[in-house]
Parts: sequence; C-alpha cells; structure tokens
Amino acid sequence: MTTLRLSPTTCRRILVPVALLAGLLSCEVFAASTEQQTPAAIARRSVADTTPKRARTQPSATFRSRIVTPEASGIRSGRPPTTLDPVRLERTERYRGLIEYHSRLHHVDAALVQAIVYTESGGDALAVSPAGARGLMQLMPDTARQLGVENPLIPEQSIASGIRYLHDLLDDFGSTEVALWAYNAGPGAVRRGVLPAETKSYVGRVLAVRRALVAKHRNHTRESVR
Repeated sequence: MTTLRLSPTTCRRILVPVALLAGLLSCEVFAASTEQQTPAAIARRSVADTTPKRARTQPSATFRSRIVTPEASGIRSGRPPTTLDPVRLERTERYRGLIEYHSRLHHVDAALVQAIVYTESGGDALAVSPAGARGLMQLMPDTARQLGVENPLIPEQSIASGIRYLHDLLDDFGSTEVALWAYNAGPGAVRRGVLPAETKSYVGRVLAVRRALVAKHRNHTRESVR
C-alpha cells in the first residue's frame, strides 16, 4: 500500500481554499437566517407603531370602589312610560338612520342613543340649553371641542360625536347606568361619587324611554311581518 505524502506547501494550497469556502458557506447561512428574521421583526415593529398611544383600560378595583354604584345611589330604571310624546318621538325618528349607522360603527345600542336624543333635546337639532349644551345630543362646548366637533348644531356631527363620547364612557365605566350618569353630570362627578338629583332622575328616564322604544320597534317589526 502506497502512502501519500503531502508537502507543507501543498497542504496550505488545499486547506486555505477549504477554509475560505467554509467561511463563505457560514456567511450564506447567517444571511439566510437574517432574511427570515427581518420580516418578523418588521411585522413586530409595525404592530408596535400602530398601537394607540393612549390605550383605554378598565378602571382599577380601587377606582371602582370609590364610585357610588347606581344601586347604592338609588338609581332606578323605572317602568316604561305608557306613551311616548308623539312630537318628540316623531322628531327623533327623523334621525333614526343616522343613529343606527353611527351606533353600528361604534358598537353602541341604537335604542339607547335614540333615548338620549329624545330625553336631551327632544329631537330638536337646534336646541341650546341654559347651561350651553347644544344640538341633538346636547354636547357641552368643552366636550364638543375635545371631540373635534366643528358645529354641534349639525345633526350628523352631533350624533356621530355624541355616540363616540358615549362609547368612551361605556368603556371607561363599564356600566350603562354609570355611563349615563357621566354623560349628564360629567365624568368628574362620577369619580367624586357626586350624583345630583337631576342626574338620578335623568338616568331613570333615559332607560325607561329606551325600553319603550325597543318595545315600539319590536311591535312595528311584528306588524310589518304580518
């Protein structure tokens, strides 16, 4: 058997290209893994960039313990009124299409919104309260500015922004009754546990009107089916 002997020079000529080839292969592997990781990293950054700067969170247990609950405050939704005022009803029904459209956008109960319009302004788009609240949903000037409303006397602006505001209150307080309390008296009053007698009555009226509207629409649907 013949043994192959290689000189040092020949070994260097063989090993150097092999080492270079190995280095190139390792670089290719690293580059491929980087290309696979980069889209994932970009995706993670994209998600982070689209995260709202002010994410809404549910109130803490400590905060909730400071809120006077509707039950403890004596808020009662009451029985549905035997009849709805025909003038107020007719005026609010004019805006039912807008109410339902924007309520769907913000996942808010359209009957509740219509009940607020009925109770707040009676469906009068040009209504202005002694305190300065304006429009169908009676937005106060500061609230309207915060919501970016240019003219609260324009029905669609009032309805769209009022529903957004109501949606935020429902998210913040997690209760229809407390959200209505905040809508009427202001979020600060809720946080301080202040429930004016007017607001206590207001919450009950809105919920009673809502139930009456739901019953009316249900009966109307049944009659249409017949």
